[in-house]
Amino acid sequence: RHALTNTIVTNTDPDRMAAQLPAFFDRVLVDAPCSGEGMFRKDPDAMQYWNLAYPKECSTRQRTILTQAVKNLKPGGELIYSTCTFAPEEDEQIIAWLVETFGFEILPVKKYPGMDSGIPEWANGNPDLKNCVRIFPHHFDGEGHFIAKLKKPETGEPDPKPKRFRGIGRNIEMPTKDENVLLNQFKDDTLTDVNFKKLVVFKDHLYSVPEETPNLSGIKIVRLGLEIGTFKKNRFEPSYALALALHADQVKRQVVIDQLQWAKYVHGDTFTVEPSLSKGWYLLVCANQPVGFAKVVNGTAKNFFPKGLRFIV
Repeated sequence: RHALTNTIVTNTDPDRMAAQLPAFFDRVLVDAPCSGEGMFRKDPDAMQYWNLAYPKECSTRQRTILTQAVKNLKPGGELIYSTCTFAPEEDEQIIAWLVETFGFEILPVKKYPGMDSGIPEWANGNPDLKNCVRIFPHHFDGEGHFIAKLKKPETGEPDPKPKRFRGIGRNIEMPTKDENVLLNQFKDDTLTDVNFKKLVVFKDHLYSVPEETPNLSGIKIVRLGLEIGTFKKNRFEPSYALALALHADQVKRQVVIDQLQWAKYVHGDTFTVEPSLSKGWYLLVCANQPVGFAKVVNGTAKNFFPKGLRFIV
């Protein structure tokens, strides 16, 4: 839904990620599970599970996660750490621990008016903790947050090389000859200048993954790159994700729709188009933005907006 073409979403324990992809990432963001003190104003129910021991419990969990995340990061790479709590045990004290344990350097984060600096006195007194950012809701419009940016030390040793992509488990394969024929038919009929990256098929769904994709064996995948579409009974059906990732000049056929037609589309309804339009797939464009695919047949745009996302405007 964000038109991302090179993103792989996983749901995997940090220790498994660290073992499979050591020193692989240039940057790692750890939006850590925390005691949530910064959310109390927005979500009063969050106070119900808070207790005096909870920040300490969360800090233990955060150190466990970070110990593994550090392994994923290349030497010289950047680690961004954030929480939505005020607790020093989960903020400055965690950053001080990262510096002392792994030799990280605390980098400055740009502060906007109303943002506060980290407070060294709430940890080990390291003055570089002032490079961190604290957001207090009575100083800055929003809720309570903490942000830190760190750099992993260089080691001078070559980075370990993860295995290249060779499939990631059962039911994930390269497209068959017949599937390639169907895909090429769709591309010839519908697209103009689109070159997909490495293509794989999982349960009849075709995905494009980055060429640099490593071996992901044992890692649970939620979204494997950009979904191109689905193979169905000798035909290829393009995906909603592909529609949002395309630009209008990358398709041969498009239909510009107005707000009323868009409202019908997101509700799952069909709507009429010019009877002269030939049969086939069309990219729907509303307010200069692609919003999905429709299949035009005899002056009717058949709806392919995902059922689970439909809503009433």
